[in-house]
Amino acid sequence: MTAKIIACDLDETLIPPSLEIGGRAIEAIRAATAAGHKFVLATGRGYVTVQGTLADVGLLQRPGEFVISYNGAILSENDGNRVRFFKGLEHEQAEALFHRALGYDVCTHVYTEDTVWVRNLNEREAAYMRGRQDWEEFDDTSLDFLKGQRIAKILFENEDEAYRLRMERDFADLSGGCSVSYSSERYIEFNRKGIDKGFGLVELARELGVDRADTIAIGDNFNDLSMIEAAGTGCGVANVNPGVVPSCDYVCQDKWDEGVAEVLERFVLA
Repeated sequence: MTAKIIACDLDETLIPPSLEIGGRAIEAIRAATAAGHKFVLATGRGYVTVQGTLADVGLLQRPGEFVISYNGAILSENDGNRVRFFKGLEHEQAEALFHRALGYDVCTHVYTEDTVWVRNLNEREAAYMRGRQDWEEFDDTSLDFLKGQRIAKILFENEDEAYRLRMERDFADLSGGCSVSYSSERYIEFNRKGIDKGFGLVELARELGVDRADTIAIGDNFNDLSMIEAAGTGCGVANVNPGVVPSCDYVCQDKWDEGVAEVLERFVLA
């Protein structure tokens, strides 16, 4: 084994509902990285929004350490937040998805490299986002104002699972060129075709010369499924969505950050 990569989801995995990562997880992460393993945040959020978490676990501005963000659309190195690759949506793809969603009861997020643009924000969604990421609201009925900017992904928020599933069916003619995933029991997400957290993990392993068998992925929901399946050892924290469980090699006894600590203690630090 050359080095092990541990790719870990953030919201509802490493970061619990309290938004405070416990000492057990922080200690385990710091011990793993001190031993030469790579602990990689793999998130649907942007890398700009995870700097506080990187500081908490001792990886802020660390050279040779990485973040997989926007569900695999961006791989960045922590030192200087240097973007190693960007695999976003074409503007026309994002525009078509955005325009179709105008007829639906959703809050829309459009992710550029450094900004989350939000339309039709409701108070429950604002409450969920506070403490996780900042955003800019807009009222436009097109994405013309973002022409010339790179769009990483687009997602739509509605807490009704049946409604989100219906949207996937209704958007099938547009989503053939996209990867579709679900997260946080509130989002349906659209990335460029073939781009997901599994892609980001495989690309990072290839770049570092790490055999896929020497990788671990930890997650809780369907946007983590691709990396759980791609990793040598795919793990779900105790609060993992039941639909993801069949793809897990290991399901934790503990939830959230405690589950992350459990994985590290069992598979890395032992």
